[in-house]
Amino acid sequence: MSDFAEVIVLVEGLTEHRFVKQLLAPYMADRGVYLTPIILDKPGEKGGDVKFARAINDIEKHLKQRRDTWLTLLIDYYGIKQHVDAILAECKEPEKINDHSTTAPSKRLEALSDRFKKTSTGLAIATEIGISKMRFACPLFDAWLTKLESLVGSKDGEA
Repeated sequence: MSDFAEVIVLVEGLTEHRFVKQLLAPYMADRGVYLTPIILDKPGEKGGDVKFARAINDIEKHLKQRRDTWLTLLIDYYGIKQHVDAILAECKEPEKINDHSTTAPSKRLEALSDRFKKTSTGLAIATEIGISKMRFACPLFDAWLTKLESLVGSKDGEA
């Protein structure tokens, strides 16, 4: 058993990377969960349009490197071309606000202000809201963080 857990967070792009590194990692470190965000690899590109095959390659790569580290994903479901119907059937309501390329949260905010920048303004908004309020308002996000918190003190394979 361990007093802490190290978790690699495979993220979709720069926005998610900054969210984890600047906001979520410090919050979770207080709970003994140390997060390291890594952008999913895509030759020549970073972020967006995550294919399951792309994620699988990175998952395998990281799991082979260290057996004592946990791994999780932080991607949104919009835009996933493979396995979208199975995921939606399993999750029931993945994110009602994020059901089309024109209604993604960043697109809605861009429509409100031409000064909105996804990687900076979005992070500022998230910082202002805070992780605790996000957990309260977003049951899936809260369940994910609860699962990560449960890794502290657990043996490999028990979380």
